[in-house]
Amino acid sequence: MNDIITTELRQTRYQDPVEGISVTVRYSEDGQVCPYYLPKNAYFKRLAAFETLITELQSCIEIAAYLRMIDNERIPGSIKSSLCFASIVKYAKCFTKAAARATKHDLEQVFNNELVHLKAFHIETMKLNELYLASTGKSEFHSGSMVITLDPNLKDRPMISQDENQVLDLSFEPDRFLDIDPDPEEYLGLFYSVMKYLEEKKLELLQSYQVELGKVPASEMYSNSILSEF
Repeated sequence: MNDIITTELRQTRYQDPVEGISVTVRYSEDGQVCPYYLPKNAYFKRLAAFETLITELQSCIEIAAYLRMIDNERIPGSIKSSLCFASIVKYAKCFTKAAARATKHDLEQVFNNELVHLKAFHIETMKLNELYLASTGKSEFHSGSMVITLDPNLKDRPMISQDENQVLDLSFEPDRFLDIDPDPEEYLGLFYSVMKYLEEKKLELLQSYQVELGKVPASEMYSNSILSEF
């Protein structure tokens, strides 16, 4: 195997007009723009999927760490809930299949052996995403009710009269998840554990990198490469 020589190159960001992704475009030592190639085979798509999910999980960890930092401060519960739900949406992507990612991870595959103790909390977290956040059909998480408080001393009187009113108060009681008080430590434990699993799977994939790269002829890469325009 030839030695790989790494050189510090000047670089900039470029929005690919076809794929719509932001690409890091590099310059050669003599100042030329380096063309880039977007591999389409299953191996590289799967590797990209792992990188995407790891990036999402890193965001989840940052959110949970921030929630832990502000846990004892006078922050409105709605703010904490919103941050928590944002991390849940990102986390759920690891276990739901999308065309762009072309991969998802099976519950039993992830939560076995040393992670089995997190399985119940994972299921609870996914239930929040599917039934509350995704709004997929009627859900117990969307329940709320108007509450009429009655005067106990007027239960045998007419319902409402001009002189006296049995209704003391009319209020709305939201479902319990609108006022959720998330435990950052629980979520951090879950996110870190799944992150470790994804990192290990990515490393397994990378062991085949040289083999998979060798399957793509250099002529194909150069003929299908993109030269960014600045």
